[in-house]
Amino acid sequence: VDLQPQAGVYLSFAIAIAITTQLWSAILWGWILALLRNPVPKRWAIVTFLKNAPAKYVPGSIWHFYGRVMAAQSRGIEVESATLSVILEPLFIIAGALGLALWYRTTSVPLILALSGILIVVHPIVFNRLWKEWRRLRGKKASGATLAEYPLSILMGTLWFMGLRSITFLFVVFAFTP
Repeated sequence: VDLQPQAGVYLSFAIAIAITTQLWSAILWGWILALLRNPVPKRWAIVTFLKNAPAKYVPGSIWHFYGRVMAAQSRGIEVESATLSVILEPLFIIAGALGLALWYRTTSVPLILALSGILIVVHPIVFNRLWKEWRRLRGKKASGATLAEYPLSILMGTLWFMGLRSITFLFVVFAFTP
């Protein structure tokens, strides 16, 4: 593997942006909790997210979610809301990835359909009805875990998150590209 003379600079930028991306992802998770009517301090969301982030590399790749759910539960957040927050997070990130992909390729019907589906499902009217029906089918009472408003800021934040991830990747590629 041949590194470019300026590879150290590129890799330093990549690491700095990757750290910023993780911090941004933690803030987004805090926003998702607030969207589910469970506001938490930004500092708590960041610390909890970063404490549990290494667990994603444990076989199974779900232990970081489990750690965040347990931390939220110990803070007094219902387990249902905490679990929903870690389920919605990847969905929002997928929406951000699709949005970024459409930025460069506007004629892809499957991408447009997938993004449209997510944007419809996360609308509070649709989501809250689906969630209520899901609980009813499982024989449970209605819960407080509902979306308070349309998550436009979270969707824009995940678009920014995916943009930062892309820039990180490009800096790593630049370090190795002759």
